[in-house]
Amino acid sequence: MSSKTNGEEFKEQLEDIIKCPICLDNFNKPSLCNVKCCNCNEHTAKVWCRDCLNKGFCRECYETLHKLPALADHRPGESKPPKIIHCSEHPTKEAEFWCEEDKTLYCSGCLIEKHQQHKCELIGDAVKKVIHKIKEDFTKHPLSVSPEIELKQILTEYEEQSKVKKLSIAEIFASIRRMIDDREKLINENLSDVDVQNKKKIEEYQIEWMQKWRNFREWRLLFKQRVTTADYVTILQHRDNYQLYFSTANEDWTNLRPPILSEYNVEGVSQVHAAVKQALENIRVVEQSPYQNPQLEELISNQKNNSTLNLNNHGLNDFDTIIIARALRINMKVTTLYLGNNQITAVGAARIADSLRYIKILTKLDLWSNQIGTIGAQHIADILRNNKTLMELGLNANQIDNKGAQYFADILRQNKTLAILHLADNQIGDEGAQSLVDMLKSNTTLKELYILKNKEISANVRTQLKNQDNRLR
Repeated sequence: MSSKTNGEEFKEQLEDIIKCPICLDNFNKPSLCNVKCCNCNEHTAKVWCRDCLNKGFCRECYETLHKLPALADHRPGESKPPKIIHCSEHPTKEAEFWCEEDKTLYCSGCLIEKHQQHKCELIGDAVKKVIHKIKEDFTKHPLSVSPEIELKQILTEYEEQSKVKKLSIAEIFASIRRMIDDREKLINENLSDVDVQNKKKIEEYQIEWMQKWRNFREWRLLFKQRVTTADYVTILQHRDNYQLYFSTANEDWTNLRPPILSEYNVEGVSQVHAAVKQALENIRVVEQSPYQNPQLEELISNQKNNSTLNLNNHGLNDFDTIIIARALRINMKVTTLYLGNNQITAVGAARIADSLRYIKILTKLDLWSNQIGTIGAQHIADILRNNKTLMELGLNANQIDNKGAQYFADILRQNKTLAILHLADNQIGDEGAQSLVDMLKSNTTLKELYILKNKEISANVRTQLKNQDNRLR
């Protein structure tokens, strides 16, 4: 028994095909070459004879040689047939059958002798089935989708989240600046009130002082004038008046006291400064662990071997759709997915829609009673453009309006797979309902369309729609 693994054997077979038998290097640009006739070795081979060990002949040589009675029943072909494999039990006979139980090739003699009870079929039929199955596996495998799509989606989603966070931070700091500016304005207004009161006291003091100063100056100027003019008699006569004035002036000066101004101090500024400084220092970027929901992960794990994944009524949010999308990528057995009565919005709907690019066997998706809205409906509708497996889609009670209905109407003119669409209990009105009904004229695949239970559809239009197409529910 061979000790080589399947991978090693496949590698050897591949090398036999792609390696040049002369230089032993792999072919860079392999191409088919013209093969010469095995008889004349001049003309290009056009006819291949399976019974002549797959040899190729030009048409003239084949017709000349096969006129012989012994070769008249040979099987010609326009292309080179597969390599002839001989039976391991009867080396002179061509292997014609494949035994699925023993995984061996054998001739018709072996079929009678050893394989009558086994599941056997012609090699050609077995090859067709295997090729079909492998092609189907390649087509349905998640890696069949270009990585550029998901990488672009990841980058776009990350940039959007980063933008939202930066905008949030900017709004918070702008709000802080507004609070500081508003408080500064209020404090300055209070200070202005005090300033007005103090300036008023100073002005009143100034007026009183100036009056007494002017009166003093008048007496002084009058006295200087009398001295200058040698009016000594008048000075002597008014000596008592001067003394009376000085007595009054002294009393006025004593009573003239500077105003008592209101003192103030802005309390709490230094404390606020210290507190703000400390608060700003506490603001920093902290790396967070990825979102986790152990209960959801356990729930999904318990259903990993089922074709139906039921996640109805679990209060799931948009972050939970990350876990769901990741699980769907790993578990490629799910054909039915229930996500009803949760808290999924357009963001989560976009993730679920994107995961459908990789799940090539999902036939039913039900998102009833969420909040995906018109934007979420657009994400779901867009994925239907190229989806060839989803047959039933449930979006009842999801706040979808006329615009969302139009998205589905546009896409479903092209989609030839979806058979049932639930859009009841949304916000679809007359316009949106009519666009979906018009779509049915060109879509014969959709068998059931649930839209009549939208309250925004008027009674008259609802009656008209019922008569237009019996697929409406």
